[in-house]
Amino acid sequence: MSSSGSSGMTPQEKAKFRRRMQAGLVAVAVELTQLAKVRATQHVNNGTLRNSITHAVQGDGWVYWGVAVSAAPHAVSLELGFKPHWVPVNKISDWMRRNGVGIISVKGNRGRARKFLAAGVFVGGPKSTLDGNGTITAKFGKAGTKSYTLPHRSAFLRPGTVGFSVLRHTVETKGKSVAPAAFLRGFQSAH
Repeated sequence: MSSSGSSGMTPQEKAKFRRRMQAGLVAVAVELTQLAKVRATQHVNNGTLRNSITHAVQGDGWVYWGVAVSAAPHAVSLELGFKPHWVPVNKISDWMRRNGVGIISVKGNRGRARKFLAAGVFVGGPKSTLDGNGTITAKFGKAGTKSYTLPHRSAFLRPGTVGFSVLRHTVETKGKSVAPAAFLRGFQSAH
């Protein structure tokens, strides 16, 4: 390196170093994206959350990684946790149709099957596959209030909530072990 100014690097050397640093950060973002998409697939509905995990490269050297909230607005609630709640059928009807949920078949007094459409779905209830944190208290209409603990616990959710952390879980469980090697690969491969 030639000496120019107090940093000891020429403007060309500085520019090359910045490109290499950014390439290293991009490599980490790509690796984290792949790992997060594997986790997001464990709890997929229609793939919106999984497909919204991405990274963005900025001209000033910054690399942002996460979920494009404009494409998956529900990602914030899943990542941070939410209180179990009732979702009316008019808000969740597409999901209910795709998953065959909400249609109840009951035999009448003459032996004929009658079908009823449920008024909605209780999200985060006792049979939920979402993760929880601590004891969840939920209101079940006329059935009253019940407290229960979900079998899947997550340290990434606020107490008393349910959800499914993808980003924080990925960084904490896998990111620390894969990031240094990914950064080094990206840094060394940049020109």
